[in-house]
Amino acid sequence: MSKLMKSLSIKGIIIILLSIISAFIGINCYITHIRQNTISSIAYSSLKSKDDYRVYIKEDGKYVPFLVIDNGYEKGSTLLLREEILAETKKMNEYSSYYKDSEIDRFLNGSYYENLKEIHSLIESTAVEIVKDEAIGSTGDGTENINRNVFLLSAYELGFDMEKEGKRLGYFSIPDNRICYLDGESTSWLLRTPNTWERSVVCCLLYDGALGSCNAYAKCGIRPAFCVDSLAKIKKKAGIIEGKEVYVLE
Repeated sequence: MSKLMKSLSIKGIIIILLSIISAFIGINCYITHIRQNTISSIAYSSLKSKDDYRVYIKEDGKYVPFLVIDNGYEKGSTLLLREEILAETKKMNEYSSYYKDSEIDRFLNGSYYENLKEIHSLIESTAVEIVKDEAIGSTGDGTENINRNVFLLSAYELGFDMEKEGKRLGYFSIPDNRICYLDGESTSWLLRTPNTWERSVVCCLLYDGALGSCNAYAKCGIRPAFCVDSLAKIKKKAGIIEGKEVYVLE
């Protein structure tokens, strides 16, 4: 009798373990299924080519390529970065390098944001970490968060040892990924990071991807970034790039 009870106990344990394993596999399969064909499913990894993490979005009614560079910039959100700079250059401010409510901040969340009206329902308001105004011009430190729909990236996020604004982005651990182009020519682009030694100097990326600086009132290339819901659906579409099907977010 004791042998029988022992045998039944072992079988019971095996059945419970198999049930747990089956449930675990089922949950993983379900998560994998719901993440298929979502923006998060094509996020950058070092094993992918740009075609694999490039998505086209309507900007002012025309499809424009963005790079899906990070999952989890905030919980449940995926970070997108415009692949090329905007054709029109912009300045940070007339003088100050403080990012909050600067000319570029107002532009990105005003007229530029309106150009993305096709995906307004998908764009997430994001907590963006910036250097405080009182830290600028005094070689001080300290940051604050502002909520924005569209924003510039920071020097720290691109892997440079500057003021800690945001988090390191793995995409930029490859130096060549810091280089930006317009019509096939490499060009400089503006960051949201101030040079805290001066009141009116901001950081930018040079044509070769090196960190540089410029006056807040100097016009520079702009690469808008924003986060969307990680479960936003994407699909393949023909007719945007000749002879190819590409990912679109609509």
